[in-house]
Amino acid sequence: MKIFGAFAIFLLALAMTYNVFADINSLRYFAKHFPILDNLFIDDNFFLKGIQNVSKIECTMACSWEVKCVSFFYNDAGRKCRLHNSGFYFKEEGTSASNWTYYMFGEDWCPVHDGFIHERSFNICIHLSSDSFNGIYEARSYCQSKGAAAISINTQSKVTNLTSILNKINTSYIDFDKNPHLPDTYQSYIGLQFINDLWTWDDGSVLSSVEYWGPNNPSQDSGRVCVALRKKSDLVLNWHWCAARCILFMSVLCEIV
Repeated sequence: MKIFGAFAIFLLALAMTYNVFADINSLRYFAKHFPILDNLFIDDNFFLKGIQNVSKIECTMACSWEVKCVSFFYNDAGRKCRLHNSGFYFKEEGTSASNWTYYMFGEDWCPVHDGFIHERSFNICIHLSSDSFNGIYEARSYCQSKGAAAISINTQSKVTNLTSILNKINTSYIDFDKNPHLPDTYQSYIGLQFINDLWTWDDGSVLSSVEYWGPNNPSQDSGRVCVALRKKSDLVLNWHWCAARCILFMSVLCEIV
């Protein structure tokens, strides 16, 4: 199963969705309703807090005040609100419970309705594609079609924060078997490429002291001048960078800044 693969199902359900808007301190927030995850109760490590006797708008506002809030469930019958610091993508993550509706939350510049995650505590808006692409140029075009770019991870805090975001995602969503040459491995293009003898990010900056290379990397052998963000299914080695050929078939990590 692919990471964020359920977003494809989400997009099919957009005709049945609607937004809840809240203008707070001159910032415009919204919550996108995803009906396919309604009538669930999720009580997990990513639960932030519960609030009683509030309206849907008040629940949205409560999420806006909690900078770690990424999504919430609202119970209209009981006027209850549950805030979470992660998004959810499959009904199997919860237990059946009536009258709960599910919302992804973000500021209006980060399109959570289109498969993006808005981590406001890190000010990061990312999308990890559920599809794979025939090389870096096709992958970049996909990001551009969503108003984004292949991610540039050019500060140490961004390395740390991105790892924290990715580690919230259940590994069952990651297709560790789609590359027959790298069994039990997930990898995704990022916006780093070896150009004119320099590792250069897609935003134009040059790789400096911020590095997250895996073992025996980087290497430009056999035309390995692009970079993949990689993780093994055994979880012994955390997310890391790996030099790769630019024609490999893999997904891409996009970002809006």
